[in-house]
Amino acid sequence: MNGPRSQRPPGVSGFGSLVGAVVVIVLLISASAVIEPIGQGEDQRFQAGGGGGSDDVMPAPSAPLPVDVLDLAAKVEREPWDQGARLELAHLLADLGEFEVAAAHYEQYLTYNSSSQAVWNMLATVYASDGAWDKVADTNRRLLARFPGDDWAMYNLGAALANQGYYDDARTWLTRAVEQGRPDVARRATSAMERLADR
Repeated sequence: MNGPRSQRPPGVSGFGSLVGAVVVIVLLISASAVIEPIGQGEDQRFQAGGGGGSDDVMPAPSAPLPVDVLDLAAKVEREPWDQGARLELAHLLADLGEFEVAAAHYEQYLTYNSSSQAVWNMLATVYASDGAWDKVADTNRRLLARFPGDDWAMYNLGAALANQGYYDDARTWLTRAVEQGRPDVARRATSAMERLADR
């Protein structure tokens, strides 16, 4: 290939890289965007957000995208090294409910900047919004490998494991969140453990 396309990161092709940048505004996301337990009748689920590996090809959006998103996607296609644009696009896609495509862009961003806790949390959140609990758990495990003291990641991992029916493992992580977490995290983790008492 010639021109900027030859600088495309490995595994990013065609329309996939076309749909990929997100605004740094989301980097200001607070802990309130992190997963909270929510009961839904007899089958109580926990809301969580989590990971998964990046795919070789970005998934296509499920619906036509607004012009501003398409313009940003075109910018990412032309300048795949612009990770700020990729992050902005991921945020916009998440806001539009295009969770799978947004997650692929967050994953791509994290291959270049794995030290961004905020983006790890956003990735977990979009996986949770899509109900992909295994990916939520994986993302939080990867986040904890980089930031072992992240109390929200401990809580979120416990919530993701509970949603998959791994109650003993969930209790382990929720207990760690209680022991190591700030008061707000500890309260939520304690509440989650109470809900798991009969499981």
